[in-house]
Amino acid sequence: ARVHAACAIALLCQDTTILPFLYASYPSVSQETQIAILEVLGRLGNKEALPFLAEAMLSPFRSMRSVAASAFITCKQH
Repeated sequence: ARVHAACAIALLCQDTTILPFLYASYPSVSQETQIAILEVLGRLGNKEALPFLAEAMLSPFRSMRSVAASAFITCKQH
């Protein structure tokens, strides 16, 4: 629940100070929550997220790779 709240705050406030919390939470949350984190990172468009997103593109799950790639491209375009 805290991660979802952090995602909402990050999007509503365009707050990138919450990124370290999202990065740290990523390995211990469900795949659904990981996808939400990746989507938020893409929407925020912060180039600092690019290395994290590049690593997420190495996921063994195709859906994760797809979301990470989409977020990566969105960040690169900002």
